[in-house]
Amino acid sequence: FLYVHLLDTHFPHRLEPPYDQWLDRRARSPQMLLDQPRFYENADFTQGDKEYLRGLHDGSILQSDAGIARLIAALKARRLFENTVFIIGGDHGEVLGEDGATVGHGSNSFDEVMRVPLIVSGPGVPVGEGYSPSVANLDIVPALVGLLGFETSAEFHGRSLLPYVTGVNQGVPHEFIGAVNYGDRWVVRSESFTLHRRWDGVEEFWQTPYSILGQTPAVGVAEVEQTRMRTFLTDTLLALDAAR
Repeated sequence: FLYVHLLDTHFPHRLEPPYDQWLDRRARSPQMLLDQPRFYENADFTQGDKEYLRGLHDGSILQSDAGIARLIAALKARRLFENTVFIIGGDHGEVLGEDGATVGHGSNSFDEVMRVPLIVSGPGVPVGEGYSPSVANLDIVPALVGLLGFETSAEFHGRSLLPYVTGVNQGVPHEFIGAVNYGDRWVVRSESFTLHRRWDGVEEFWQTPYSILGQTPAVGVAEVEQTRMRTFLTDTLLALDAAR
């Protein structure tokens, strides 16, 4: 078992050739010190700034890919690759100035931050299959246990995703997905609504998706839906956090 935490796509970005190929430093605003690991808010990004931010992120993704490629090459050289399961995920995404004002993953919980890729590849995993409903990082461990054929008495809060990807289960793994943004708020998300509870107890309901480029208040959310989302927050998210 090998756990690799890739930080390339995280500020501060340090890109050398060829990974800086999408950067036009002349187009960047002089006041934007993007080599510093800071969170920008209420800035005034030019189009050049936005392209520079995207170039930083894309270059760092390419750099991460190169690192994974070296790992794959080493496994193939040792004849281990065909018997290895790869799981690639993330703990958060990044806002890249799409709104002309905001960068980072600090005190926001937009979909650009909350929705991250999850890629599973290896023996027992269907090739080329995609799955669109939201899943959780909590699902990774039970998925591994199922793939590797382990037996355990452990109880998981997540669910193995394989039955859903292969079509054995026709429903969705979770009615609600939860997260906590330690800078600001708790988040409960369904395919229709997103609930925010700030640290001061104030609640906000938004329609899903909840994007940096546009947010729509969820006016008239049914009381039963609000109650169920609050129950998930209290009985699951807060309980898990208290047990850490």
